[in-house]
Amino acid sequence: MKKKMAFVDLTNFVDWPMGGMIQYELSILPYLCNHYDVDLWGVSVNGKVNKKIVIDNKQYPINVWTNCSTGFRILPNYWKGLNLIKKMKYFDKYDIIYAHTGSCIIPFLNKKETKIVYHQHGLMYRSDSSMKTRLEKPFMKLAQKKSDIVFVVSGKKSTEEFYNKNNFANIFVSVDSPVEFTNDNETSYKAKKEKNYPQNYIYTGRLTRFKNVSYLVDVFKEYLKLNSKAKLTIIGNGEEYKNIQNKISKYNLENSIRLLGKIPHDEIKHYLINNDVFLMPSLGEGVSVSVAEANTYGLPVIAQNVIGLNEQIINNVNGIICEKNNIFSFVNAIKQVNEEWSYLVDSSYRYAAKYNSQHIAQKIIDTIDSI
Repeated sequence: MKKKMAFVDLTNFVDWPMGGMIQYELSILPYLCNHYDVDLWGVSVNGKVNKKIVIDNKQYPINVWTNCSTGFRILPNYWKGLNLIKKMKYFDKYDIIYAHTGSCIIPFLNKKETKIVYHQHGLMYRSDSSMKTRLEKPFMKLAQKKSDIVFVVSGKKSTEEFYNKNNFANIFVSVDSPVEFTNDNETSYKAKKEKNYPQNYIYTGRLTRFKNVSYLVDVFKEYLKLNSKAKLTIIGNGEEYKNIQNKISKYNLENSIRLLGKIPHDEIKHYLINNDVFLMPSLGEGVSVSVAEANTYGLPVIAQNVIGLNEQIINNVNGIICEKNNIFSFVNAIKQVNEEWSYLVDSSYRYAAKYNSQHIAQKIIDTIDSI
């Protein structure tokens, strides 16, 4: 008989919240649902309820336990995981409770007969001083300490250092970000192999201060002095959208930089196919889904020397690492990618095999089954 798993998270399993976490979950769920008897527990957003999703041609109902809001709210969305306390009687039947948000773990920490699994998306929160992250940290720390297993989306080295520093007694496992491979990946790779020189650059992801995309506009402004025909596409939304838009206008770069806002995830592949190099100005990542996806489409990635990215990007393999907050170092990295274009396209595409979602899901399953 299959073990029963409650897959619990602050998500509607469709398009909220923004960022790579929901894509991560949707990538591994087919394999979890095949191995376990899985129930989905999610949220409504602004009162709109998503009642079910389809996984491997089978409908899975979503048990909605609370509502999250994208507008004004007194209680931060992150804290809404605590509302699961009101539903505790429904969780006695589960062998495993698996959540990707720290607050969703807290109500279950005293359930001794159930295995509690917490999935921590990166360690970069330690250097993020925003009010939002400061409010989330206590829940993250408690979930890290008390869960039976903690999967950390970060490099093996940084995960082991974090584990040893904090003297945890539970199981910590470093995992990559999963990506599905299709014919589109190979099509993109082959098209780039036929090019002699990259001209089109892209960023996809949230537009927050920590993602640092406003800085990318400064970098590209400098690079355009060397290559006036270059184009940059920025896809994403967030609190920094207006600031980025204003900076593009201030520099008169509307003809060189396109700010497209939010694009449905299944359409982003078209932009990855039609662009050449991925630019990642973020101040820290776990294992970035955006970077992983870029590599699978044959795009080398240029990133700063910051936590997470300095393990995910290997110089002259799947991209180039440049100095943090050094515009000229970033520009020189773009020049280096241009000069080594054909080799880096080939190397990036081959390196991306490590992000195969089946391999990552199997690692998660094997670890859970081991206890």
